[in-house]
Amino acid sequence: MARLRYLEQGFRPSLSAHRRAAKRQLRYYCWMDVSALLAVFLVIFIVLAISPVGGTGRHGAGVDLFHSMHSRFIPRGIREDALRVAVTRDGKVYLGSSRISSEELPDRLREGVRAGAEDRVYLLVDSRSKFGELKPVLNEVGLAGVKNISFLTEPVPAKSAKP
Repeated sequence: MARLRYLEQGFRPSLSAHRRAAKRQLRYYCWMDVSALLAVFLVIFIVLAISPVGGTGRHGAGVDLFHSMHSRFIPRGIREDALRVAVTRDGKVYLGSSRISSEELPDRLREGVRAGAEDRVYLLVDSRSKFGELKPVLNEVGLAGVKNISFLTEPVPAKSAKP
C-alpha cells in the first residue's frame, strides 16, 4: 500500500537509486576478447615467415654427421667466422652456407684466415659419403696452407639402462 501511495503522488526514485538497481541486474556476456589471441597468432606468423623452412642446419647443407664414441664439443667450431666445410653424400662442397667448387676452396680459405678466422678448418662430412669424395677436399685444404683440420661428429646416443 505504501508503494502505491508514492506512485499516486508522482514520486520517482532518484537517479542514484536507479543506478544501484541497474548494478544489481545480472547480465550475461556472450562475447570474448580475441585481441590477445590475434597478437599471439601474429607473432607466430612473423616468426615462421622470417625463418627458413627445412632442416639444413647451420652449415647450409643437409649432412648427416658420423657418430663417434669419442666426440667432443668444440665451441670454436660453431662461431660465425669458423671455416666450416661441408661435404655431402654426392660430393658437393659447401663453405659456410654457400656452395663452391673444390677448386675455389683454397682461395676462399686463405681469404677467411686473412679476415681473422681461426687457422683451422672444421669438416662436416656426410656419414654415407665415400672417401673418394673427401680426398679432393682434403688436398685443396692442404693447398690453402691450413694445417689444422677437425672432423665434426655427433656423439653416440647413450644406451638406455635395462631393468
